[in-house]
Amino acid sequence: MSARNWLWVLVGVLGACETGYAGDTCVPDCPAGMVCNFGTCVLTSSNTAGMVGTACAQDSDCSSGTCFVGGSFSGGYCSAYCGAQIVAFAAECAPGAACVQLSEATAACMDQCGGADGGCRSGYQCVSRDGSQVCIPLCTSSDQCPALQRCDLASGNCVSTAGVPDGKVGSPCGSDSECHSEVCIDEAGSKGVWKGGYCFDICDAAGEGKPCTAKDGSQEGLCAGIPDPDGGETSYFCMAPCATSVDCRPDYMCTASVDFKTSSGLGVCLPSCTTYGCDGGQVCDPQSGVCVEKTSTPSTLEHVALGTVEVGKTASTFKTVSVSVPADAVSVTLYARPTDLSAELALTKATQPDGKVVLDYFNPLVSDFKVVPLGAGVVSALYPNSPRLGIGPGSYQFTWGSYGGATVQLDAVVKRASGLLQSGTLPVVLWFTNQSRLSAQNAPNDANLQSALAKLGSIYGAVGIQLGTATYKQVGGGIATSAAVIDNDGELQQLFATADGSSEPGLHYFFIDQFAGDGGGYVTLGQSGGIPGPPSFPGLPHGGVAVALAYLDDDVSTFAAVMAHEGGHYMGLFHTSEQNGKSFDPLLDTPQCPSTNDGDGDGHLTSEECSGHGATNLMFWLAGPDHSQLSADQRYVLLRNPTVSTGP
Repeated sequence: MSARNWLWVLVGVLGACETGYAGDTCVPDCPAGMVCNFGTCVLTSSNTAGMVGTACAQDSDCSSGTCFVGGSFSGGYCSAYCGAQIVAFAAECAPGAACVQLSEATAACMDQCGGADGGCRSGYQCVSRDGSQVCIPLCTSSDQCPALQRCDLASGNCVSTAGVPDGKVGSPCGSDSECHSEVCIDEAGSKGVWKGGYCFDICDAAGEGKPCTAKDGSQEGLCAGIPDPDGGETSYFCMAPCATSVDCRPDYMCTASVDFKTSSGLGVCLPSCTTYGCDGGQVCDPQSGVCVEKTSTPSTLEHVALGTVEVGKTASTFKTVSVSVPADAVSVTLYARPTDLSAELALTKATQPDGKVVLDYFNPLVSDFKVVPLGAGVVSALYPNSPRLGIGPGSYQFTWGSYGGATVQLDAVVKRASGLLQSGTLPVVLWFTNQSRLSAQNAPNDANLQSALAKLGSIYGAVGIQLGTATYKQVGGGIATSAAVIDNDGELQQLFATADGSSEPGLHYFFIDQFAGDGGGYVTLGQSGGIPGPPSFPGLPHGGVAVALAYLDDDVSTFAAVMAHEGGHYMGLFHTSEQNGKSFDPLLDTPQCPSTNDGDGDGHLTSEECSGHGATNLMFWLAGPDHSQLSADQRYVLLRNPTVSTGP
């Protein structure tokens, strides 16, 4: 199924960014004694090979076509994503399975258990998740758990680390007795700098860069030398190790992101600058937790050609490329362009310079870098798309695959800047098809469109991004007429491709009359060409956002919110909460609206059901005229997109 991003709007009332999913369908219908399991007829026995929860070694072993493997899933686990993608369908899993949230940004179909559903196979346990009893992997180490969780060895459950002391190095504490090391920096004694307290230990120069051994023989932390800022002797402390801030508790940052790391490439978790402030002419970057120069340099973009490769759908036919990231890099945007634009590509793995895996399509429990798993045509990815990931110097590894065989040109654009990224400029290029409402000639004087652009500017302006020059262009050729009403994805790709030869930088908006197939009280108002879409770098695909002009005069404010919402997607923002309440964006400061808020149980969270839970955020899955708020972490992502020019 191609990844797509539709914006549905209930005329005059609500908007959404999803299409419906009809659920499992087998043609012809399955015979008696069999059920449809992801399009395949299988026996009703829950132990039938290939059904959700059964063991697997590769995708072809599963009727769903997806096998979760790796340390988290002992023996493999047949499953399917059901809410982690931007296209969060109605999430109807196969019979005997339920869609449950596995981590902040991932939901998957898991085998139901208990009562008539029976028990779980070895290595798994039956637990209650999202109102269902399902088989979840038993953990044996915290490496098998999602971010901000640890493994409770006694129960085999991954449990939250937020405010839960366990005595290990880096754990919260209020007194020495709560730490295995019997040494605690408590919050009050540190004048609020060490939020929640912090267990640590003392080590020496001989142990620097090595694991610290606790009194019970376990290796809990990492020995790091902390230089005296006044030039005195270096002190050595055993602290919580980290590769990125994802590994640290909230209110803490990872020193690896500022190139303060051991020879093994790991940093340690220290308090964020938000808790103590900065001096020496620097200011605190609240998203990264690092003190930086107040004045930033103008951003620059650097193209990195990664070559043309052949990729397939099995691990043996995936291809891994390396991107060397300099110290002043603030983001990397990846491009994958198949020769055949109908090919579906997937970014399946991402590995940081120290070897930490932040994305593994086959192990959702350890994936902190959220991407659109599959997409037809040009696919892009923005790293980092969360301040917890951060970015540091070194070689990053990115692995690509395809649903089928494909020849793919791979590129990257590195955005470089220094200092505090606090403002930027977003030029816009406005393209007009041959529809009756507007043209490039009369659009600059159209009151409703100019009002919508002003509203768009105010939404982005609230987070320091000003609209730059607006360029008006007429789409040429036959596509100008045929794409006035969009009938399919291929037509939309052709429309977006008209911008590839354009020299104008910025976010490209394509104005059409409408999308075909509207009905049932819903109409489609817009579609983003990716999450993120490819920024308009010379010589690379440009892409854009399509918006239906037929509804501009009905509600200018909602029309502007559509432009801003889809533009947010194009620059790398996910929905804060998907419609089923089982998947969220990877940002910590955006409110979540979980499935428990679905009062009528229809699988669709409304603005009323999510009141106080992010319903007014611009990137809530429903759109509306009052949905315009953006958070600090969302601003972090937008400012790192190469489409936005940052600096003085």
